[in-house]
Amino acid sequence: MDCLHLYPEGNPVSDEPYHYTQCGLDNIYLHGGFNRVMVDDEEFISINNIDGLWKVIGIEIVTTEGNLNPQEIRFLRSHMRLTQEELAKKLGVDTQTVARWEKEQSKIPGPADLAIRTLFLTSDAAAPEGSEVITRLYSIIEESEKDLRREFSAIHLIRTMDGWAIDHPNYENKEAGQ
Repeated sequence: MDCLHLYPEGNPVSDEPYHYTQCGLDNIYLHGGFNRVMVDDEEFISINNIDGLWKVIGIEIVTTEGNLNPQEIRFLRSHMRLTQEELAKKLGVDTQTVARWEKEQSKIPGPADLAIRTLFLTSDAAAPEGSEVITRLYSIIEESEKDLRREFSAIHLIRTMDGWAIDHPNYENKEAGQ
């Protein structure tokens, strides 16, 4: 994910976006949905609907192509309110494996990447929008399966001196020609 620019619906858009790094990600920019307050020459930021913001960030992360990066794994895990140990248990891996992914000491394999995305979408942190995304994905998968289905026909096998072989209609002729 390059940069995620969030624009709130119905809220005034600030002239200057806010680079929101407090979520643990370096690529989030808010355009509105926050208030800048100066107190004793120090700027404070107040963010409207932080839970909604985190949900949108999480859904954007899990629906974007490419492997999850360490910051994204940590973000998703923490917003599912899981420890590294709890996530590891759900994925069937060692706790240190999750720690290595989050420290960029090892690359997350595809099946674990997909499992984390699915866990997030089915978690309370993404509800109810996560369920809608899962439903859309299932529809896409079902449609693609229709294109990949093929006619299954009977497979006839024959026992030979060397083991098993496909019993073609002209099997005896092939055997004699070899």
